[in-house]
Amino acid sequence: MSFNLDQIIKKTEPNQYGKRINLLQNEKGFDTSNIEQVVKEVSHNIFKENCRSLVIYGEPQSGKTETMIALTAKLLDEGKRHILLLVTDNVKLRDQNLGIFAKSRINPTPQDNLDFLREVKENNLNITKVPFIIFCKKNASELRKLIKETKLAELDDLVIIDDEADYATPNSKINKNSKINHLSYIGDTNMGESVNIGAGTITCNYDGVKKHKTTIKSKSFIGSNTSLIAPVVIGKSSIVGAGSVITKNVEDNSLALTRPEQKKIKLKKRKNK
Repeated sequence: MSFNLDQIIKKTEPNQYGKRINLLQNEKGFDTSNIEQVVKEVSHNIFKENCRSLVIYGEPQSGKTETMIALTAKLLDEGKRHILLLVTDNVKLRDQNLGIFAKSRINPTPQDNLDFLREVKENNLNITKVPFIIFCKKNASELRKLIKETKLAELDDLVIIDDEADYATPNSKINKNSKINHLSYIGDTNMGESVNIGAGTITCNYDGVKKHKTTIKSKSFIGSNTSLIAPVVIGKSSIVGAGSVITKNVEDNSLALTRPEQKKIKLKKRKNK
């Protein structure tokens, strides 16, 4: 297989971010104000606050992918050469996002982790000298292999962008250090700092007529598979037990639990049909 290392190492195109914003505005008719604001804030966090990883939230068709493309372009323009995009553990979704990125003609051309590994092995690449955009599923074994076989973790300028497509946060404000685990829906919610939301948690914000707000104050812990029936307030530093259905406000520094008592019932021996 012929291979031109100089072609891979060549500088990325200048002003990719500006060109992408112009295309969205002039050819697709997008209002890019939200995208530009996100890119501005994230760029500040990465270049001024030394942030190396971030999560992008958004529902389908919310413009999240275009935001990721614009952000990646901005990072490349500003000198970042190594970008890893993490997507849901689903081959179809990974390839879908990869295809959209490729159509944007961003340079360097995005690759999935398997193709990247293959190139590294076949050409004995020194990845510190090769700019890349890699897509990888959030799959533990694939990530471990990628890190082990490429020494990815040793890169000083690696930026990780997590496309958190496993949950939605529409019309919500999520403050710093708060975590929302997969398969959760947090809608119409004001969330304080350092809150942990367990997997499978939902805010029941719509009563069939109108939507209601949920407030979750700082340092609260919401157990997995919890339903918060809005309008409701979860107090500061409180704990909600897993599997609870919360319909009333929870006071600060308190435990709320609505789980029914577990019972042991001996089954009668069933007749074989």
